[in-house]
Amino acid sequence: MNQLQQASLHDLEQFSMFEGLAESLMNQILEHSRLVELSRGQALFRQGETARNTYYCISGQLKISRSTRYGTEKIVEIASPGDNLIGAMLFNRQRRYSLDCRAIKASRVLSVDSTELFKLLSLSQPAYMNIVQELSDRFEALIDHVELLSVDKAKFRVAYYLLDQYKKNGRQDLFLLDSSKKNIASYLSVQPETLSRCLRSFKQSGIADSHSRKVKILDAARLENMANGFDCAA
Repeated sequence: MNQLQQASLHDLEQFSMFEGLAESLMNQILEHSRLVELSRGQALFRQGETARNTYYCISGQLKISRSTRYGTEKIVEIASPGDNLIGAMLFNRQRRYSLDCRAIKASRVLSVDSTELFKLLSLSQPAYMNIVQELSDRFEALIDHVELLSVDKAKFRVAYYLLDQYKKNGRQDLFLLDSSKKNIASYLSVQPETLSRCLRSFKQSGIADSHSRKVKILDAARLENMANGFDCAA
């Protein structure tokens, strides 16, 4: 990792955790903040390491994963700009990372000393409310993902993911997948070849066409029906 200059107020303001905080508090947080640059494939932190810093993605993309007892990697989250990379770990008394984090592509990350950040945020009511809201949002996202993985049919998982990407891209018919198919397959707990087979099926059924990471939604209504488990024809 390459440690850079001290972060700026603009860097902090990109994240919901710091919205609405007094400038004096923001300046105190900045005293304990740095910017970190990662090259593709470089680790930010590893499972079991002491969690000395809290991280936020400014640019690039990172995968947050866990090594299973069978020696395989399971991607828990694909983080993009604006994401908090460790969530509730800030409040873990043991302060150890329970997951691995590695850059998928060149990335820039905001690093804040965890101990000092916890002390400072505990002094502010707006900061406390931001923390509660962020943890609530992450909990809801986790529940959604657990529910998605409980679906037996892979095509429904893939349809749900495509629909989510479609919505994140402003419902534009043409967009790029936010990561490689290998990473997406791990995130959805399917084999890469299963993901490719589902995408071919969607093309044949007139739901969505894809080439490499480019996706064109052909029938958004039917894609949404499939994501909700209502369309079994594909």
